[in-house]
Amino acid sequence: MRLAERKDRRSGAKTLQVTAGRRETLEYAQAEWLRGVPDRCLLPFDYDSAGAEARFYYDVTGMERLPRFLRAKVTSGQYVGMLRTVYDVLDLCTRKGYATSSVRFDPSTVYVDGQGAMAFAFVPLSGAGERDNDSPRALLGYLGSLSHVGLVVAEDERHVRAVDDFVRRTPVLSVSALREFLVAQFGLSLEGGSGSLGAPAGAPPVRQGDPPDISARTRRPHGGTAAQADRIACTLSMT
Repeated sequence: MRLAERKDRRSGAKTLQVTAGRRETLEYAQAEWLRGVPDRCLLPFDYDSAGAEARFYYDVTGMERLPRFLRAKVTSGQYVGMLRTVYDVLDLCTRKGYATSSVRFDPSTVYVDGQGAMAFAFVPLSGAGERDNDSPRALLGYLGSLSHVGLVVAEDERHVRAVDDFVRRTPVLSVSALREFLVAQFGLSLEGGSGSLGAPAGAPPVRQGDPPDISARTRRPHGGTAAQADRIACTLSMT
């Protein structure tokens, strides 16, 4: 797959665009589910399957990539919220029976809004190869490193060290193991999963190469505004 971040200079709308590779196949049922799912741990989504290669569009307006956001220190509440979001997306995939490899866990493609709420790109493709740095355990390792994460209150850095210890002790990550850790370490209540699952909403097809207005159907509470069409400028290559 190929990834690019596009920004419309006129409206300020920003979109993460993912294009399927040659040996990757669109999972239509997943794409239709994702188009309508109102879950805050996932980025607003739309797609275009009319051309030779499927294209996916994620509204990231008003958001930053995780490494950039973490250049500034975060509060303990923001930090715990990020860990909770990792759990939420794993729990969501487990309940739906979807592979967690469909989620982009690479920090460079994880997005955070101005309040510190994190959201992921779920890519409905089969045949995509897995990478060591694109797994939930690798992301938790990133969040468990004081070289990447700084907390406003120095004493709260014990939470970062606890995450690092958990990752080192957990060579095979599971939803239940992460749940037990978050409950024991932070006292979180994780009953009820990650939120309600909406039915796919119908929508007219979009033209090849013309990114749709994503938030016309899916508004998320992470603060992004509507992603407009004509996202043609400021392409930043991403690998």
